[in-house]
Amino acid sequence: MKNNSIYLILAVAAMCFASCDKNEQTNGAAAQDDRVAVQFTAGTLDVQPTAATRSETPWSRPGNIGVYMVEEASLGVVDAAANRNYLWVASQRTFSPLSADQTVYYPVNGSRVRFAAYYPYQALTDNCYKVDLTAQPSLNDQAAFELLWTGVTTAYDKTQPSVALNFDHQYAKISLSVKNGKGITTEELKQIVVTMTEMQLTADFNVLTGEITPTGDVGELTFNRWASDGSGQTALVLPTQADAQRVVNFTLGSDIFVWNIGEKGFEAGSDYSYAVTVNRTPLGIAASITDWETGEGGSGDAE
Repeated sequence: MKNNSIYLILAVAAMCFASCDKNEQTNGAAAQDDRVAVQFTAGTLDVQPTAATRSETPWSRPGNIGVYMVEEASLGVVDAAANRNYLWVASQRTFSPLSADQTVYYPVNGSRVRFAAYYPYQALTDNCYKVDLTAQPSLNDQAAFELLWTGVTTAYDKTQPSVALNFDHQYAKISLSVKNGKGITTEELKQIVVTMTEMQLTADFNVLTGEITPTGDVGELTFNRWASDGSGQTALVLPTQADAQRVVNFTLGSDIFVWNIGEKGFEAGSDYSYAVTVNRTPLGIAASITDWETGEGGSGDAE
């Protein structure tokens, strides 16, 4: 009789444990079901701009972005959703997580959160994107080289699953249209090397605050000659204030024309275009410089 009582107690206990375990599994599944994945859509900006403009148009080519989910009232990361890797899916015009573990979910408790994203994705330490403009990309590669950032969005919750990401350029772009003038042959035009001094080439970019902190010393930036005939030169540069010591050098063999550009500053997201006509004079080479904002033009020459 005593043994039967013990067996009965053990059986009841087992049933209780099984019931508790079943409830825990059910509650866990319910918690999973309550999760709402954030749906990131493309807002503005083309990651493959044309040579003439970086106008705000829908994304047009694949590109990985890094995504953060932060608290509504601070930049504290929520649910470890830091630098999640998302890929542009052109057919759906959305960004999709690179893998299931990269998916960003809204907090189950319904709290409001904000988001920040940048392009192109890279592994980060302390939310720091490493900028290096020492080697300038070709014109065709500029799109993949550009640094784009959304800022921090307004607040959303799980009742608003779709978040439109609007990206802004973080570099300035300088374009030169170079022509050969008197005494300069078309073959010589192909050989002209353009450099700009006193430029910050490396920096740390905080992807949550948008702060750019220069690193290292200033140096000489060499433009990329994107036109085979030497007529097109371009460079991406960090936003910078005017510097009286800054010059642009046009070098042809032993001849150097120095253009003092120290009064000019460069703002993030802006295009700066200049028309240059190079002429050979008894004193070496000289050039005329005409500058304009995007969409406006000008020309001129000097003897």
